[in-house]
Amino acid sequence: MKKHSIYLLLILLLCWGCNGDFLTVEETGVIPSSDAPIVTAFLSPQDTVHTVTLYHTRPAAGNNPYATWEQNVAKSTVTLSNGTQTVKLIPDSFLTGVFKISAKNFKVESGKTYYLSVNTFDGKKAEANCTIPSSVVDTTSISYQLVSGSTSNMNTSYLISWKDIPNQVNYYAVYTISELQDLTKKTAEISNERYQHTIDDVERDGQFLGTPQSFLLSKPNYVAKDRLYIWQIQVLNTDIHFYKFHKDYEIAKQADENPFSEPVMLYSNIKGGFGVMAGYTKAVTYFR
Repeated sequence: MKKHSIYLLLILLLCWGCNGDFLTVEETGVIPSSDAPIVTAFLSPQDTVHTVTLYHTRPAAGNNPYATWEQNVAKSTVTLSNGTQTVKLIPDSFLTGVFKISAKNFKVESGKTYYLSVNTFDGKKAEANCTIPSSVVDTTSISYQLVSGSTSNMNTSYLISWKDIPNQVNYYAVYTISELQDLTKKTAEISNERYQHTIDDVERDGQFLGTPQSFLLSKPNYVAKDRLYIWQIQVLNTDIHFYKFHKDYEIAKQADENPFSEPVMLYSNIKGGFGVMAGYTKAVTYFR
């Protein structure tokens, strides 16, 4: 700890002694920041509800108008279009900044392009588009390789693999979600979502691909007779926007709040704002 403090002091002294000008808050008064909307939208034909989320930009200095945004964001207008049909999304009653529409009222299909338009309550505009991948991973090709633990103690780690969709460039993501199903009420509690993004098929077209790290697919030692504990496995075939955004996001997370880390510019395809609109198809299997 003492050695760490000495290194930090040396760094500060070197910075102080360097020739050149340093930009400080005192010199600029107010750090300029953007109030452009931040938007995320991930569309899939397999989803039952399509969701668009508006986030609030939090400036590094100066006033933070979060209260005003929170009170008025639901007044924003968010629409999705397939080129012929345009629908307006409804603000969520409980989640601030979330806008939704049922898949029954707006169908998302593989291979088609969709357009997003956002008009915020304070006059900002943003738009984007994405094309849903045309293929879905073959669920029968999804398999599991035990890497640690044993099936007898139900505390095991597995690598997940699947057959790559051939003759095209593909990007993948994998999600594991635990489900505790009530067989009497026919309901399910979902928890413990884990994921791995940015898996590609570079130089492996048509071959079997797998997760770089294993997933812990553990189960409780005892489950009531009218309950069933299983893992839902989702293999997503994503578009390039999903891939690039999450690749940058993973790099940004590695900084782990280190104040000396270089800032990472997150990929964005939102015109007039920040964020991402992306599409994917989803293959779902269950691990029991």
